[in-house]
Amino acid sequence: MRKLAQLTMAAGASVVLVLGLTGSASASAWTSTPYADAGFMSYGDDIWVDHRASGGNSIVWWSTDYGRTGSCSSSGGEKWCYYDMRETGTITIQLCSYPPSYPQGWCDVEQVSSIGNDGG
Repeated sequence: MRKLAQLTMAAGASVVLVLGLTGSASASAWTSTPYADAGFMSYGDDIWVDHRASGGNSIVWWSTDYGRTGSCSSSGGEKWCYYDMRETGTITIQLCSYPPSYPQGWCDVEQVSSIGNDGG
């Protein structure tokens, strides 16, 4: 019985640890089009895009409130772009997809997130 209690406590601690790690790795800002998903993760200053359409490409345009701008693009599958941001301020991201069936592009609304590691 004592062994069972120890195993139950260890399993519970593992679940808390895994859920805690998963929560800290979630996107601070997320956006999507019918052809792709994209996001910004404040922990690590990572911007990612996952282009799912066959052909074409998707681009995440980003800008900070302190004047930096850039983009991260994919023409197939998931791509991660790593940037070193200040630990304060905000970032705005917008995802645009350009599949062969809709070459004029499809852009989602802009998403704004805090840059710092607080994930807010």
